[in-house]
Amino acid sequence: MVKPILEAKGNGKILVILGIVFVGISMVVAILLGDSLFQGDEFSEQLFSVVPTFFPLALGAFLFAMGVRFAKTRITVYDDHIEGNCVVNNLNRDFYLKYEKISSVSLDKSVVLIQSDGVTHKINLSAKDAIEIVKYLNTKI
Repeated sequence: MVKPILEAKGNGKILVILGIVFVGISMVVAILLGDSLFQGDEFSEQLFSVVPTFFPLALGAFLFAMGVRFAKTRITVYDDHIEGNCVVNNLNRDFYLKYEKISSVSLDKSVVLIQSDGVTHKINLSAKDAIEIVKYLNTKI
């Protein structure tokens, strides 16, 4: 069995935590507004009571979903190929790439971007792991 040279798992903890915080904020606002939610004669009054509740809820749900998705990303580097799970076109996908198929490897903050056959594979890692992976992959392509 071939042993991996490098392995790293995705990092989405901060987004998950922020998502939970924003959902919590929306719940607190909804509790504080209580009966006044959806009350008022004018549309602007109703909108003013609804937006502070539902905007943080929607933002929190979005951040939570993004965090879970990024936490699923991973990469395993072998001597002749890489494999793992990445985000392509906003969907998580498994991948297997030989070094010959990789056209470029770059880093955007802590997201490793691997270009292959016109497709960008995005793997969100810790900053330390991302730098190490990019340095190694750039020596192989």
